[in-house]
Amino acid sequence: MPHLLRVTSKTILPPSLWMIFLFLFVGCSPVTPGATPAPAITPTLQVKVMPTSTAISQPTTSPSPTIALTETLPSGSPSVEPTEEVVTVPGLRLAYIVDGNLYVQDSGGKPLQLTHGHADASPGISDDGQKLFFLRSKHSDDPKNDVSLTLYSINADGSGERVLVTDEQIKAIDAQYADLSFRLVSFLNIHGTHHLLFHTSIPENSDQYDSYYNQDLFWVDADSGQIRQLAAINQGWYQGVAPNEKRLAFQRVFEGRHTGQIDLIGLDGKVIQPDIFASMFQEPGSRFSQGYLSVQWSADGGRLLAVPGELGEIGVCPAVWQYSVVSGSVQETVFNPSPEKQLFDISPDGNWMVYTACLGPDYSVGDGIYLGDLRTGTTRKLGDRETYGTPGEYNWSPDNIHFYFSDSSAQKGFIGDISGNMESSCGYNSFVAWIDALRYICGSARMGEVGKVEREYIADFPPGLGAGLRGSFDFVLLK
Repeated sequence: MPHLLRVTSKTILPPSLWMIFLFLFVGCSPVTPGATPAPAITPTLQVKVMPTSTAISQPTTSPSPTIALTETLPSGSPSVEPTEEVVTVPGLRLAYIVDGNLYVQDSGGKPLQLTHGHADASPGISDDGQKLFFLRSKHSDDPKNDVSLTLYSINADGSGERVLVTDEQIKAIDAQYADLSFRLVSFLNIHGTHHLLFHTSIPENSDQYDSYYNQDLFWVDADSGQIRQLAAINQGWYQGVAPNEKRLAFQRVFEGRHTGQIDLIGLDGKVIQPDIFASMFQEPGSRFSQGYLSVQWSADGGRLLAVPGELGEIGVCPAVWQYSVVSGSVQETVFNPSPEKQLFDISPDGNWMVYTACLGPDYSVGDGIYLGDLRTGTTRKLGDRETYGTPGEYNWSPDNIHFYFSDSSAQKGFIGDISGNMESSCGYNSFVAWIDALRYICGSARMGEVGKVEREYIADFPPGLGAGLRGSFDFVLLK
């Protein structure tokens, strides 16, 4: 569910490629609950803005014109030697990293190398295909922070390379960072814009290290260079931007612990609605026992769905909470069997949940894959554990019918649908994303299609891309 990378209809499924990127750069450890109950947290967001004039000296650019990739490979770029038939997907534009350099390529066309310093990673691409974003690493002599990461943007034709965010800019916004060893670790491109969200972490080898995440949040405009702090250090966790781009969900923490308090805040940092699930925490201490919420927006941005439960908790099978933005009310849906925490995904329209059944305290349930109807509370078994194992990843197609899932024990991947049909797909941990309703991308740059066994290459890639794409690849389907 859900990449701090970019939010589109195909990536709000944390595993939005969004989380894939986070785990490549950072990790997390469970927080041990304490005995002291946390009070509801009064929102204290103070939005701090870095004016464009204080940014590193760069020419201010107007929004990019439409760019067609008609250029040939620049001198010194690796040659392309296709070894298998390549299928052209009209409108598919790809961004990827080879040997630390950024490339852009239209399906059916030639790759264009955009950077040459062998120090770039984690590419992203805007929905209009005109801007690419990436992190550039630089080694330092600081033993507590041996690598710093700078966020850049560049136009798809190779022009307009620009520094967006540096450590120095973050320190200028908030003095708390002045004496802190930290690094920018991940970013997310907001759908339909050239705006990005990002956060920072503390390097593991720093003596200030407590957890990878600083629990902060920033916003940057890639066209103007303006930076805005939405949440200071230790305020909480970003939990996804609504598809209508008017608000995001932000989970608060209290003394480093999850509290179940989720605020809806605007992209200006102002709180729109605080503590939307407050009515669900009536028992003493329940904000800690159920304080970690896995959340996902419905496709229309009208509902926020959450599954409660602290990470690492054994034998607790949670319900599903649905918050209505229009009415402000919360509805609880109890499935039989209940979903295992984090082993689920909700369809883009918010009507279906596909999930792995919860094991429960006596391991009497957890016997397979289920489909839950969030409108009626009814469930249907789609597959058994003997055949499909215990899937640890689900990813819905935009058609609200098909979904990908993988079995970690058998190292296999499958495509299923709401009728219970199953077929082999990408291998375990190699699914990248859905292109559209029926087509998807696997690792090794292959395209699969529902109902077809063959998976074809989507482009003639330069040597060195490797067998996997996750974390080093992004794409957009241009209309």
